Amino acid sequence: MVRSVDTEALKNAIQGEAKQNAGFLYMQDQDTVGGIRERYENSEETSGLLIKSSVSEENIRSRLSSLAESKHYITAVRDEDVYFLDPFKLPGNESSSLKNILERLFRTQRYHTQTSIVDYLREADIRIAEDDLPLFVREMKRRDLLREVGVTTAYYDPGSSLAENSDLQELSVILESDAGRDGCLTVSGIGAALDIDTVDEDILTDLTERVGALFELEDAFLVNTDKALNQYVSQAVNQGLAREFEEALRSNDWVMIDDRLETILRREVSSALSAVDNEQDMFYDLKSAVIDAIGVKERTVEIEGEPVKLYERPDEIQSLVNSEAERIRSDVAQKVDNDNPESMSFVLQEYATFNAYGSDERINTYVHDRIETAARNAIDADEDINVWETIET
Repeated sequence: MVRSVDTEALKNAIQGEAKQNAGFLYMQDQDTVGGIRERYENSEETSGLLIKSSVSEENIRSRLSSLAESKHYITAVRDEDVYFLDPFKLPGNESSSLKNILERLFRTQRYHTQTSIVDYLREADIRIAEDDLPLFVREMKRRDLLREVGVTTAYYDPGSSLAENSDLQELSVILESDAGRDGCLTVSGIGAALDIDTVDEDILTDLTERVGALFELEDAFLVNTDKALNQYVSQAVNQGLAREFEEALRSNDWVMIDDRLETILRREVSSALSAVDNEQDMFYDLKSAVIDAIGVKERTVEIEGEPVKLYERPDEIQSLVNSEAERIRSDVAQKVDNDNPESMSFVLQEYATFNAYGSDERINTYVHDRIETAARNAIDADEDINVWETIET
């Protein structure tokens, strides 16, 4: 009696061999043929007397051909020498195995070409011919395990299905580790951080526009993490932003309206603010850091019946007020000492029209009011002066 081939056992053997190679079977490779034969021979189904205990290459090819005709999960890629069995439709956990392999691939480098993917798969004992890699990549993209980046050069990074359920680090976190003291990277620095020899426009576009890992500035790229953004703010303040504002404050008699402060800050860091998504957050971080760095205090005062937010250097503005108040007290005392009451109106006129302060009329009014109060207090405290009842105020 001629024993027949157990077609189900042979199908299981074919599937088992395909699982080990990401779904690809190369029938010209005798290791593939031998692997299927060994799996068939070791199958429990082939232990019966009526079942053929081994199979020939012809038996294997015939079974592959019949399975391919069903077009359910197996495709004859090239004639009858190369077959692809959808690994996600095979029994077992082949899909999890592929995910694990790809996760390991992207832990060492986050952007890959098809060639570097092939090289890594070979290290994992998965043999895929160069001609068949586009099919593999297409299937992985269809399953959201790979994402294609760029047009001029085909790069791939983890797809959404791979990244969302893995412990892969965010790209921005990887870049953060190589960022400079200002939280920024040059193009070469990006390449070093991602272990890429050449960072082209496609990679930069992906990192800035699609992934959001970087913000493009005029001459560098700012890493999009809280740590890097804070570094940028700190460095901007230390490298001249605080000094710039301090000079503006000095020229404005040490007191400035909030609007004026914000105008100066936005002018100095416009490129960074226009790049980042959280523009307002970064702006107020910069504003707070500058204010702290130069010892400015925020106050809200009522000027001509309206609340006005302003910033001042307390010691400097108080020194100015005291100096002017003392000048006025001295002038008043001099006029009294000279027994020259008729010139007192001149003193008050001078007092009312002394130098303008700041670049805003509200600042001028604010400083005048403080000087007037301080001057009156100084005159009241001077026992040699008692003229307020004789002077129109």
